[in-house]
Amino acid sequence: MKPMIVLGLIAALAAPLSAQAQNAGQIAQARRGANCPGCNLFQADFSGLEIRGRNFAGARLRQSDLSLSVMNRTNFARTDLRDVNAYGAVFSGSNFAGADLTHASFVGTYLEGANLAGAR
Repeated sequence: MKPMIVLGLIAALAAPLSAQAQNAGQIAQARRGANCPGCNLFQADFSGLEIRGRNFAGARLRQSDLSLSVMNRTNFARTDLRDVNAYGAVFSGSNFAGADLTHASFVGTYLEGANLAGAR
């Protein structure tokens, strides 16, 4: 009986952890250029990609690599962009309103016309 209780506790504790992991299917669709509002794109690799005019509003892009990407006119409103690497990326006219940019690296990033209202 005790082993069943222990297994039940382990399963209950592990369930929330899997919910936070990246979603490989959503990442693959987004890399192909699909809109993905609210998606879990944790640690996604978008480096060097040209994805323009897409909607990632409310998505989780934490610790993602956006370096050298071109994402003009992309909607990142209320997106979790903590700890992203956006070195040398181009985000002209993109919307970052209300996005969480804590510890994000935007060294050499082009942000002309980007909306950063309420971003932190």
